Amino acid sequence: MNRAGGLVAAGLGIAFFIAFFGATSADTPLRPEIPSRYMEGGPCVQVQQALWLAGWEARLIPTVERIAQMESGCQVEATRDTDEEYSVGPLQINLMAHQWVTDGCARDYTCSAEAALEIYRVQGLTAWTVYRNGFRRY
Repeated sequence: MNRAGGLVAAGLGIAFFIAFFGATSADTPLRPEIPSRYMEGGPCVQVQQALWLAGWEARLIPTVERIAQMESGCQVEATRDTDEEYSVGPLQINLMAHQWVTDGCARDYTCSAEAALEIYRVQGLTAWTVYRNGFRRY
């Protein structure tokens, strides 16, 4: 591919990213400061904060945090590798099912929270096995 073709492809990739994930932070107002209830510590404080920053509804954050706690212990290095799935990161995003998510993103608190929000918008909380198999609230 020539240089011009590579630039066009890169431009299309950027356009796709903005169309899929929305405008960059320079184009949109920042989300308000993280509420103090998400600063108190605990094993999943980084998940709580990432969910808030990613734009999750406040009412869903405790449930998604509990899903992360049950699926991965809120650990970025958590991995489940079977014939049916390759799920990684604190929110156990199945990279076989969601091939647009990179391994690096799934293992990053903020990026995985953003990707999980897109998954939630399409599939709901039933995208996560622990929720689908009977967990609803804690």
